[in-house]
Amino acid sequence: MSTIKPSENDFLASKRMSEKTDKNSINTSPLSQAELIDTLKELHLKNLKLEIEIDDLYQSHQATKESRLEFLNLFDFAPNGYFVLNAKGEILNVNIEGCKQLGIDKKQLIGNYFSIFIHTKEQQDEFHMHRKHISENSTEKHCDVEIIRKDGSLFNARIECIKINDESGELKHINCTLFDISDKIDQTIKMEIALGREKELNELKSRFVSMASHEFRTPLAAILSSVYLLEKYNDLETGEKRLNHINKIKNSVQGLNEILLDFLSLSQIEKGMIKNNPETFNILRFIEDIIEETKTSAPDHTFEFIHKGEKQDVYLDKKLLKICVTNVIGNAIKYSPLGKTIKIRAESKQDENIFNISIRDAGIGIPENDKPHIFQQFFRAKNAETFQGTGLGLNIIKKLIMMMSGDISFVSQVNKGSIFYMKFYNC
Repeated sequence: MSTIKPSENDFLASKRMSEKTDKNSINTSPLSQAELIDTLKELHLKNLKLEIEIDDLYQSHQATKESRLEFLNLFDFAPNGYFVLNAKGEILNVNIEGCKQLGIDKKQLIGNYFSIFIHTKEQQDEFHMHRKHISENSTEKHCDVEIIRKDGSLFNARIECIKINDESGELKHINCTLFDISDKIDQTIKMEIALGREKELNELKSRFVSMASHEFRTPLAAILSSVYLLEKYNDLETGEKRLNHINKIKNSVQGLNEILLDFLSLSQIEKGMIKNNPETFNILRFIEDIIEETKTSAPDHTFEFIHKGEKQDVYLDKKLLKICVTNVIGNAIKYSPLGKTIKIRAESKQDENIFNISIRDAGIGIPENDKPHIFQQFFRAKNAETFQGTGLGLNIIKKLIMMMSGDISFVSQVNKGSIFYMKFYNC
């Protein structure tokens, strides 16, 4: 059996291993008590620092979480609709109010183009231009459109957009706020109506002053001059002249009385003092009596009355109807030349329970531009300014006829005359 002797290389390797072991024995020698205490203190401080950093990270995480939750709450529960759009105009996100405004769930809105909810093509184009302007210029502006809800109803809206960029300065998305401005538009319309009424009232005041200055001045001047001349006339020598001036005074006083009656009637109607009190009476005898009364004050005109239909009794307010018929006949006489015929026609429709009265003259007629205003207060046609009148008669007649569930209309041609139609229902 042979014995293997270690080589020189084995000896050297063994020596190196021994030296390394000795070094490790030196390094792993026990620490002194002071060194151990210092090491423990250092470890404790590092542990405390680490705990503080962990706590700061937790607090920061909680703050971020709370801020995100607060932002989501502000976004979702904001009083106006908020829409987040991409560069193409597609909806990326929408809050609760935005869904309510359109009447559509959030899931159905996301991914759709916002412009499909804008009512008209013209307004859609306007919104696209607005969005493009925001994308290019980053300036806040707005556009007003009509928005159509899911149920088809519309509301007036104002859209305000803001461009949001990413870290590199490129467009990230566009935030759009949708305001319902229907109430503001309604208020604007109401203000415009109020301003229009105020303007109309000022025009009425102007017309009244113009009318009063003319209509009151003329009869008062006639009365004053007649009284002045009467003082100079001798009873025996100028009896006929005295009588002529007395008649002028009577006519002027009658004219003033008619003006005051118009004002009184208008005031009573507007205060609700005049009521509709219908009764049954014979319309033929009614109109014939009015014609007989009118003949005494219009001896130079002739009258023609025709009745068509079997029905003769009507159920209307007799007093109000008399005011209406008398006034329209009076206008026909006033604006017709002497010797002309005033044609009055009454027509009843038994089956339809409708009664019509028409009054036709051969007078000056109504100019085309004046026709839309003929029933307005204090309005007088241009070709009627030289005739006596307040401009209230037709306005009063229309209101009285409407109180009796009726209507009034007319056709007219300048220098050829007019026909006024009064129609009454359920009479």
